[in-house]
Order: sequence, then structure tokens, then C-alpha cells
Amino acid sequence: MRLVRFMGIEEMRKYLDGETLNNYMPWGIVGKSTSVGFCFFPADPAPETRLHYVSGVVDFAVVAEFETIGPVMLRKGTGKYRDPDGDPVKDMLDAIHMQTKMMEVEEYSMKSYSRSSLRLVRMGTVVLCGHFEWKILWGKGPEDGETITDGHGAVLRDGKQDGLLAEG
Repeated sequence: MRLVRFMGIEEMRKYLDGETLNNYMPWGIVGKSTSVGFCFFPADPAPETRLHYVSGVVDFAVVAEFETIGPVMLRKGTGKYRDPDGDPVKDMLDAIHMQTKMMEVEEYSMKSYSRSSLRLVRMGTVVLCGHFEWKILWGKGPEDGETITDGHGAVLRDGKQDGLLAEG
């Protein structure tokens, strides 16, 4: 199964360094989700289609597409996100001050993950390229031995290090 996660650069560095990442946050206590821990979206539809409703909720520093390796403890749930069709934001003032209409979106969560449970397929970063127009700049892929960069060319991992990622 392919999953997409929007995350900060530090989380991606820890993943690339081979750490096991842990998160036990029950998002239901803040009324945002039925998920527990790290939240992921199914890779279909494409991550680009999700940008308008996850903006302001997730960290856009890194967008990662993963493939599960073997049996993975995934919890299927729903998260509450802004409904871009029912909540037309005209400018930044609207985005800050108006009451937003929400919608429920399917998501998956897990309390921990690492390179032994998720294989990195591709990664990028989100950029604003116009008036509320977002796109993902996909960086170099995770082919074995390749230097991995985000969408702006920042090196996240030097490809000369051994055992960087599982072969795809």
C-alpha cells in the first residue's frame, strides 16, 4: 500500500538516519481526527489534490510517498480538514478570520514507523506559486546510492552513505 505524509524536515532526517519514529498522540482529544500517532493519506488521489485542504494544518517542508513493507499496523480513520469547495477563501484575511467549513477525509495512522516498515518512494516540498495556488516540487528519488534532496535542492541525505534505503 502506498501512503503520503506531509512532515517537517527533522522528521524526514530522522527517518533517513534509520531511527524509529514514535508518536502516541490521540488526535481525537483535540477534535481533529480519529487517528492516533502519525497521520498518512492514501497515495490515491495524488498528494497534489490534497494541498488546498491540508494547508495550515500540516507542515509542508517535506511531502513523502511511502510504500509499506510487509505487515504494518495501520489504523484507518478520518480527519477533519477545510472543505475547499464549501469554503472559498478569497485572500489571507478571509483565511484568518472567517469560520471555515470542515469535511472528513480518510486517513491512516500508526504509532511508530521506520525504514523497516515504510520504504521511501519519492519526496518533495510544497511551494506557493500564485494566489492560493500550491504545487509540489518533487526532488531526487530514493534510488540506492543517490543523494536525496527536497524540492528546493537541499540535501537531506548524502547518497555516498551505505544502506540508505531499501531497494525498490
